[in-house]
Amino acid sequence: MTEMKLSNIVAGNLENLSFDITRKGLYGIIGRNGAGKSTLFTLINGEMKLKSGKISGFNRSAYVPNLAIFDENLTAQDYILTLSKDEQEKATAMIQDFAANSFVNKKIKTYSLGMKEIFAFIMTLSISSDLVIVDELMNGMDYGMRKLAFGYLKSISQEKIVLLTSHILEEVYQNSDKIYLLNDSKLAEMPSLEVAKDIMQKNKAFVYQVYIDTINVE
Repeated sequence: MTEMKLSNIVAGNLENLSFDITRKGLYGIIGRNGAGKSTLFTLINGEMKLKSGKISGFNRSAYVPNLAIFDENLTAQDYILTLSKDEQEKATAMIQDFAANSFVNKKIKTYSLGMKEIFAFIMTLSISSDLVIVDELMNGMDYGMRKLAFGYLKSISQEKIVLLTSHILEEVYQNSDKIYLLNDSKLAEMPSLEVAKDIMQKNKAFVYQVYIDTINVE
C-alpha cells in the first residue's frame, strides 16, 4: 500500500508535525507564504535532513523544487536521456501530448516560463515513484496546457499519492480529493473553499489570486 507517514517532524520552521496519508489520491496543500510548504516537500523528497522525527510509507518521490535547478545551457532532451528506458517512454508520450516537440531540443535558456514548466512537469511525472509533488509548476501554462496537466494528475493519482500546491485556491479545490491547510506545524483538512478563503484572507502574508477560467477535469 502506498502511504505517507510524518511522525513528529522537526526541521526548518516545522515543529513536531505529524500527519498521515493512507490512500492514493490527489491532495492539495495550501498555506501562507512561510508556513513551511517548501520545507515539507524538500523533507519528503529527502533533500533536507530532519532534526528529529521520521518520514516513511513510500519508496521514492518525484519533485522539482524550482525551475532554476536545470542547467539552461542544456536541452530538455538532454535531461530526458538521463532517465531509464521506461521513464523515457513516458516522457516521450507526454512530449507529444503537450506539443513540446517544438522546443525540447533547444537550450532551456530559450524557453518561456510556460515551456520550462511543461518540461519540469513532464520530468516530474515521468520519474518512477509512488509519491509525486507538484509545487506551483503550472502558473505559466495556458488554459489548455493546465487542463491537460490536471488530467494527468487525476490519472496518476489513481496509482500513487500526489501532493499539489498552488496559490490559486479555486484550482486546488476543483481538482483535489482533499485539501489541507499547513499552519503552525499542523496540517488540517479544509471543509470548504469558503473556509479556506476566510483563513487565507485573514492572513495578510498569503497571496490570493482569483483564477477566472474554471477548469473542470472529469
